[in-house]
Amino acid sequence: MKTCSFCAEQIQDAAVKCRHCGERLGASPVPPRLLVVPETPTPKRRGLPWKWVVSTVAVLAIGATVATLRGQPPQQRPGPATDVTSLISGKVSERLDAAGYTYLRLARATGDVWAAVPRTTTPIGADVAIANPMAMEGFESKALNRNFDRIYFGTLVWGGAPGQ
Repeated sequence: MKTCSFCAEQIQDAAVKCRHCGERLGASPVPPRLLVVPETPTPKRRGLPWKWVVSTVAVLAIGATVATLRGQPPQQRPGPATDVTSLISGKVSERLDAAGYTYLRLARATGDVWAAVPRTTTPIGADVAIANPMAMEGFESKALNRNFDRIYFGTLVWGGAPGQ
């Protein structure tokens, strides 16, 4: 007879398992509740770093914007504003008011041109001058639902009463 190393009860010499406590013999004599088994560290799951995700989305958005702008025909994009002269003058042959602007067709010796100025009461037939005109190619006025091949934006300096 021998003594169980787990429960200290007497068991037969050939026993493989203790009939009193149910533990397998030949295992560690330290009770399982006191036996400390080192845990193997579980590998961390690494997700995508948030900075990488944000950077990727920003680059894709900028790329999509550039690709969209490059895909448009030139007449749909406003061209670069260029300073033509310091003054454009002519006789008002047509006038359209929309969205805080007055669009004036000016009859000139070199041909008619369109100009947009802050809203004014300038009558048709008045001689006017536009200061600091900036040309826009292929301009689309959403308020007038109209496209202008070329239009000059500036300030009315004489020939009509500003504002209204």
